[in-house]
Amino acid sequence: MHCFIINPKEIAEHLAGVYIECCRLVFRTIRGVVASIPLLALPAIHHERDEQGDQRERTRTA
Repeated sequence: MHCFIINPKEIAEHLAGVYIECCRLVFRTIRGVVASIPLLALPAIHHERDEQGDQRERTRTA
C-alpha cells in the first residue's frame, strides 16, 4: 500500500493562497462598490440642485 504523507507546509501554503485570493476578490468587490457610489449619487445631487434652482427662479419671478 502506498502511504500518502500529508505535508503541513504544503497545506499551509495552499490555504494561504486560497485566503489571499479570497481577500483580493473581496477587496476588488469593495473597491468596485465604492467607485460606483459617486456615480449613483451624482444624478441625485444634480437633481436636487436643479429643483433648488427652479425654486429660486420661481421666487424671483413671483
